[in-house]
Amino acid sequence: MTMSDIIHSAQKNDCSDIHLTVGIGITVRQYGKLKRLNADMSEAELERVILDMCTDEQRQFFAEGNDLDFAFQTEQGTRTRVNIYRNKGKVAACLRIMGSQIPNEELSNITNINNLFSINKKI
Repeated sequence: MTMSDIIHSAQKNDCSDIHLTVGIGITVRQYGKLKRLNADMSEAELERVILDMCTDEQRQFFAEGNDLDFAFQTEQGTRTRVNIYRNKGKVAACLRIMGSQIPNEELSNITNINNLFSINKKI
């Protein structure tokens, strides 16, 4: 199993977040509720899946005791935000599924950024 497999399965099931913790397994946020999955993965395999998203430089940085925050894109184009950290000394990761398309202003109903700045100046 790869991280791309996990991401696509979660996305297909309308999950917004994926939490992976060595020793605990995989938990997803589906419709706002956390749901633990019965993933048959060893601790070593789960750690491998998490760290396989990283470049060599990121692995080295993490090995030095640092957390990692970066973007990860699957081969099929699904984008995620990733945070890799240690939980009670074990490798853990949290991913937010961003989708494969960047919404434009019309689709996302974003207020004109200039209006936001002018409102803040008046306050």
